[in-house]
This record gives sequence, structure tokens and C-alpha cells, in this order.
Amino acid sequence: MIPVKVVARQGQSLLVEWMADNGRYQRGYLPKSDVIDNEADPSKLALAIPFGIDWSNCLPEITPPSPESIANELRRAGIWSLEDARNNGAVAVGALMRVYRIGLGLLVEAAENCKEN
Repeated sequence: MIPVKVVARQGQSLLVEWMADNGRYQRGYLPKSDVIDNEADPSKLALAIPFGIDWSNCLPEITPPSPESIANELRRAGIWSLEDARNNGAVAVGALMRVYRIGLGLLVEAAENCKEN
């Protein structure tokens, strides 16, 4: 049996979340009768109706930036020292998101171009 977290109830179905053998979180719909004491049989989970976007198949490959481009973006954002990073964590994270070109726009574009379950 695999532990599951009940996310939502819809009629005689449950939307459940679990950690698959590959270490990935999964969500899917199961009949209520397949979940007992917040656990489900792996064979039943394999038949769950998937929920959500498979982000790993939808997001583009991201080429890692060079250490110099990361450092330059941190400096441009005013992060010059450990103290700057600690005191302005959101600014530092924003700089990292810019240099990695990761943000809400990337997620929205990926979702619009990908099939959602």
C-alpha cells in the first residue's frame, strides 16, 4: 500500500496525491473505495485518471547560464555580498530567475502549449 493525500472529493471519486516509485509526485482520480485509511494499492494508483500538466514534458530545456552571467545579474540587482543576499533574498531570487529565464510567463506558455490532464 502507498500513502496518499486526499486533495479533493467529487461524488464517488477522490483526487489523490502520492509519490511514485520514480520520486515524482503524482495526482489522479480514484474511486473512493480504492482508498482505505489514506492508502491505496499501487495497482489501483496505476489506473488513476491523471490530473494536471506533466511539466517535465512541457517545459523547454533550459541551458544553464555561465557563472559570470549569474554574477553580473546579481551585481546589477545590487547583490554584492552575502549580507546583501541575506537581507534582500527576494531580489537575489529575482536576479536568478532573470538569468535562468524562468518565471510565470514560461509556465503559462508551456501550459498553453501542452495537453493538460
